[in-house]
Amino acid sequence: MADIAPDVFADYHLLITFLDSSVPCELVKWKERLAGWRVKFSAMRCGYLIYPDSVETILSAHGTFFGFDEVFLLRGAPKDDFMLLEHFTSERSRFTADLPNVFVDYSNRLAADGFLSDGCGLNFVFRNAAEAERVARLGGIR
Repeated sequence: MADIAPDVFADYHLLITFLDSSVPCELVKWKERLAGWRVKFSAMRCGYLIYPDSVETILSAHGTFFGFDEVFLLRGAPKDDFMLLEHFTSERSRFTADLPNVFVDYSNRLAADGFLSDGCGLNFVFRNAAEAERVARLGGIR
């Protein structure tokens, strides 16, 4: 999605909670990359919060998203910082029928407007129905 429609991420804070099915300690190594790219970010217990003015840099940087990634889209910094005990890349969880209760809890606690993850397909949720329909069309999902 970052390659075909980077504007989906415009004006959002990106909370990146999983990269290439990485464990949290692997995300720590990614912090060095962020600093090298001069990206404005905050380290949180649940991942890295990328500020809107750095989103374009993240999306255009080689080696940001690999597949098996997940990102929450937020309108501001979350007020609640907590460890995510579950992740929702598409090989772990299918969003085709129902959303897992724990995902709904995380999303509400973070006040997320959207969520995207990939792996063996695409999982996505947006509070705005028009945005969800647009992502579905772009992703070739009917």
